[in-house]
Amino acid sequence: MNIMKESTRTCEESKESQRKFCGFHFTLCLCGLIYVLVGCGAIVPAKTPAQLEQTPGASVILTDQLYDAGLFKVHYPGGWQVITGAASAPTWVVFISPYEMSVIALSVEPLDPAPQPPIQTEALRFETQTLALTDGSVLYAFLSAPESDWQTTQIIFQSTLDSITPSPSSTR
Repeated sequence: MNIMKESTRTCEESKESQRKFCGFHFTLCLCGLIYVLVGCGAIVPAKTPAQLEQTPGASVILTDQLYDAGLFKVHYPGGWQVITGAASAPTWVVFISPYEMSVIALSVEPLDPAPQPPIQTEALRFETQTLALTDGSVLYAFLSAPESDWQTTQIIFQSTLDSITPSPSSTR
């Protein structure tokens, strides 16, 4: 019977020892986690850096064939490249044809100098239009295309201009 009591006591002492060890281990892990979290807090800036606080300029939304500059929306020709200006510059966009021989440009300010196609294999023709949008703003449109492709590109240009609608920034 004595052996049984000692064995039971040893077992109970062992369990108590395990509980203490687990409690100590848990406390140690918890302290370590708190230390890491407090230490990482120094990595995160207390204040948002100025360059992230505000991105200059209006945002631009570009979907399948719709360019939305916040001031106006336009459906651009399929397969054409879209190049936008810097966020801090006045709003402008250039559409370049698939073979890079024609350019359509839209801007809220006159384009000077007007953009030229990246590839020029022959004489170019130019067309400039000033558009008054229904909200009272003015948009400058420019086309540059090779003489041999002028009629086709001019139809694309007119179709692009016909798709322009004002897009008040208040709707964003």
